[in-house]
Amino acid sequence: MIDGRTFYFRERSGQWHLQVDLKPDGHLTERPIASGTTEQLGQSAIDHLTFIVQTVRDHITREACTHPGAGRFCPDCGTRVAP
Repeated sequence: MIDGRTFYFRERSGQWHLQVDLKPDGHLTERPIASGTTEQLGQSAIDHLTFIVQTVRDHITREACTHPGAGRFCPDCGTRVAP
């Protein structure tokens, strides 16, 4: 659980994806909020955890924002974009 939200992270065969609950009720999104290759995660387990936590927090912030241009991820593929 990150900031009251449950999440599901899977890394397999060089690919990863991350799902998070839409509301803090434990029901996960049907499709990943972000996905990519393992090279994006960093070298160590701490790098991986930091990446996961930041991605979930960015998603929560984006979902709560009412500003239309405030997204930090591509709405089509989930790739993190520069803030």
